[in-house]
Amino acid sequence: MKRRNNFYIIKNFYISNLSKINSSLIKITNIGVNFFVYLLILRRLGLSNAGLIYSCINLNILLVTFGQFGFQYSIIKYISQYFIKDKFYQIRKLINFSTKIQVFISLFISLLFILCLPQLNKILFSEIDFKIELALFIISIPFLLIKDNNAFIIQGLGYPVLALSINTLLLPTFLSLGILFFPFVNTTYFSFIHFISSFFICIISYKLRVYIWSKKSANKIFNKNDFFDKLSFMLFSLNAWKITVLSVFIPRIIEILVSVFGTPIDVSIFSTSLRIAFLLNIPMVGTNQVISRTIASNHKLKDFDEISKISIKSLKFINIISLPIFIFILLFPEFILNIFSNELINSGNILRILAISIFARIMFGPNEIILSMCGFEKYIFKSLLFSFLISISSCIYLIPKIGLIGACLSLTIGNLCNSTLLKIKYNNFIKSKVP
Repeated sequence: MKRRNNFYIIKNFYISNLSKINSSLIKITNIGVNFFVYLLILRRLGLSNAGLIYSCINLNILLVTFGQFGFQYSIIKYISQYFIKDKFYQIRKLINFSTKIQVFISLFISLLFILCLPQLNKILFSEIDFKIELALFIISIPFLLIKDNNAFIIQGLGYPVLALSINTLLLPTFLSLGILFFPFVNTTYFSFIHFISSFFICIISYKLRVYIWSKKSANKIFNKNDFFDKLSFMLFSLNAWKITVLSVFIPRIIEILVSVFGTPIDVSIFSTSLRIAFLLNIPMVGTNQVISRTIASNHKLKDFDEISKISIKSLKFINIISLPIFIFILLFPEFILNIFSNELINSGNILRILAISIFARIMFGPNEIILSMCGFEKYIFKSLLFSFLISISSCIYLIPKIGLIGACLSLTIGNLCNSTLLKIKYNNFIKSKVP
């Protein structure tokens, strides 16, 4: 009887946490698939050409993140709230408004950078003519931003796993297939595959969004007296956007600066080593996904003792999983890099420093997600901004003097500054609440 009860407990736990478990698995899978894409790029294009493509990818991600304008948070929040109250007219207004704004922003960004293409090429690649590849990555931005917008709407309508799959898995999967099944791959071909993949994923996300919305809104009452507050929506988006941009910008800007001050080979070495070091983040990513709602619920209930316990347990779990990976990277960096390319075998110290940087941040625990769920977004932004300025100024000074080591040290300094500030804030917050 006891065994049967245990079975039902486990079964019920899995069912109740199915969405969180699946979301975590998808995020972890995304890290793995992106890891595989970078491996294929390096293997098929070579060290120098891969560095050029990495620079384009980094720029593309920066511009897409910038162009999202924090809509990923506001769309999910507002649609979820409206859906509970059966305010379907407001949802329709929100969908139309966010789509129009996203189309406008994405076209503006693409047009601006296309007009500046010669200057941008010179800044990133010096005398190397990479305009065609750069242009293909830039004109893919509208498709990626509209795809993201559709995915956020889908998540708000109650399909988080599907939304996460659209946002994180489709593009790297398409890219992997595009590289694997064609014998001849060069930089222009890869850039074209990235553009075509972005286009088709945008179409897929749109079709899914329309289907889900028509399914959810069928036979529902649309009260045209319901008011959609556009100003509130945009202000909330702006606040969320500031934190997201800085979180993504710190490592990506450093990679861009490596391309500005260094060579394509330097970019390949740094980007590949950074992707490997990011494997240490997998336990943190999964943990944050699982604990975020629990933290928010306990904060609403003012159960700060439980928040403290969750933090301690999460930190122990993260360290137990990450520590063996960290030790393996420290001991065998050359072996790991050789999997990508034998040209990277002399870059072991770069990987070691980056692994130390990422692991040092992990050692502080999931303070950012806890503080975010407890309403400290402004403090997180200030901490990220300070760390960003420290990292970038260090980069500009150190990279011309000591090369890639300078980039690694800059990232490490920025991570330690941010992690320390968040830890201090978390400790003060918990001490003031827990007797």
